[in-house]
Amino acid sequence: KHFFLESFDIKTQLKMIKEMMWTSIEANQIVCLEGTQSELFYVVKSGQLEVSKDNDYAYLKHGDCFGERALISTEPRAETIKALSKCEFWVLERDTFNKYLKIETHSNVQINLQFVKKIKVFSFLDNHQQLLIAGSLQKHFYLPNQFIVKQYDDADGVFVIAEGVVSCCTKGKEICALKEGDI
Repeated sequence: KHFFLESFDIKTQLKMIKEMMWTSIEANQIVCLEGTQSELFYVVKSGQLEVSKDNDYAYLKHGDCFGERALISTEPRAETIKALSKCEFWVLERDTFNKYLKIETHSNVQINLQFVKKIKVFSFLDNHQQLLIAGSLQKHFYLPNQFIVKQYDDADGVFVIAEGVVSCCTKGKEICALKEGDI
């Protein structure tokens, strides 16, 4: 599990995993050198690694990941990573990641567009405007009784209820309940 991959649905995650390559490296070899280019994201299958930058050190082991910036950016590596023991990795290439990102983004926009078309407040918008809204929607999940916003919070977005019921309260008393499609 990695935050970078968790936004993909499980079927897409499994497809990406199938396209990952397996590789290994011997102890004392450099996996990534600070300042060099890379297009690879690594998942450590076994072994131990040392991450160094400016005389600061951290360590990686089985299950840890690194290289997520290489999937979305051509910036050079920010630190050096050296194998302390023989290491095995699963590796994802930038092109593979981008292929699935495009597929997932297109699929999500289409699903969001169907949702936007059902919402009364957006019904007066033309197709292009609805598509722009669909492309900017982000899903957020909340647990029962979890606060979404509190009175006097600064507004940083608009919430549209996709599923479930949201209770609006003041002074501990419910004043209304919002359901699917409500804003």
